[in-house]
Amino acid sequence: NIVLADGAPDVVQGVIDYGDMVYSWIVNEVAVAAAYSCLTVYGKSSPPYTTVHALVSLLHGFGQQQPSYLSADEVSLIRILCCCRLVISATLGATSYSKDPSNQYLLLHSVPSWEALWTLWYCDPMRLDDLIAKALSGEHPPERLAAWTQEVVGTITTVRSKPTAS
Repeated sequence: NIVLADGAPDVVQGVIDYGDMVYSWIVNEVAVAAAYSCLTVYGKSSPPYTTVHALVSLLHGFGQQQPSYLSADEVSLIRILCCCRLVISATLGATSYSKDPSNQYLLLHSVPSWEALWTLWYCDPMRLDDLIAKALSGEHPPERLAAWTQEVVGTITTVRSKPTAS
């Protein structure tokens, strides 16, 4: 994806990002950005609250800039699409690390992705979906979204232990 200067193989003349040449659903782009917001310094700073609040804050910003851009069906998929992206990050990082355990960098997204996934998965799904819809509406003040985030985080079930092998 790198274009080198003719006759000067050590000079980068351009970069081509083929990923942006695809016609796709905007909801996927929003969901990927929201998933990765959970993995930011803020998103990881004091989970589970900051994990959900980072997601809600990003969606609120999108909603303020693009109100009613996503359909109700698309909004209802955001939580699941975020979880799908987090699973991809977690498993790709873990797979790569299993092939090269000396490379700790490969765990940069993998480990926090599992934590964020657990958080989003074990919140009450109807309440989290409702909070996501409110954030995307762009109509509610950040302070109210923060209070609702705290309420949603309070619904996380305590079933957070990993299954053990028999």
